[in-house]
Amino acid sequence: MIGNNKLMWFKLMDEFEWDSFHRCFDLIENSLKGEVKRFNDRVAEAQRAPDSDGTGPGLDMYAEEWDELSLDFPNTFRASMFVTLYSHLEHALDVLCKVVHHEMNLTQAPAPRNNGLFRSKSYLKKAAGIAFPDTTAAWNAVVHYNKIRNQIVHSGSRLPAGDSRKAIEKFVAQTPTLSITPEPDRRIVLLAGSLEQVFDNVRHVLHDVRNVIGL
Repeated sequence: MIGNNKLMWFKLMDEFEWDSFHRCFDLIENSLKGEVKRFNDRVAEAQRAPDSDGTGPGLDMYAEEWDELSLDFPNTFRASMFVTLYSHLEHALDVLCKVVHHEMNLTQAPAPRNNGLFRSKSYLKKAAGIAFPDTTAAWNAVVHYNKIRNQIVHSGSRLPAGDSRKAIEKFVAQTPTLSITPEPDRRIVLLAGSLEQVFDNVRHVLHDVRNVIGL
């Protein structure tokens, strides 16, 4: 169906270097764990060394550094990688729409990029007649990733109002690797293990699409 341009699709699937991505987030996650351990060792050592009045330093002096190591730094890294993974999925489907349009000689061209994930699904289903795999657990997850991505990029990970807020809260409640900070901030937090889950779901969607096309 896709003819010689199937090589382009395979290249797009492979160029992200999935193994390298895994090594990247394993390396950084382990580095962050190491920093936390060194921090805890440093605090423990300080507590064992009394000041002139016979007491150790109060833990308050370490609070800001602890927040950075345990929450700010990990979530910044994970949010960045989350957006990178989601963007790769959108880009892959966008390129596939263009390849299908050319190879099938379709009259209708893909629309200018807008809501890329859903536009690509609609084009492949309606214009190309492809049985897009949109009933899988992986696809359901990336639909929610779309909402989370928008909040990370446009609102500093804060929850939106209305139905989108309810949908995100429900998805987070069902996903152990995600959480939401308490009121009044209400930010989405990506916990340890979240990137592996996103990685698996994005890859499953791309593989499912490839399978229905017959590549």
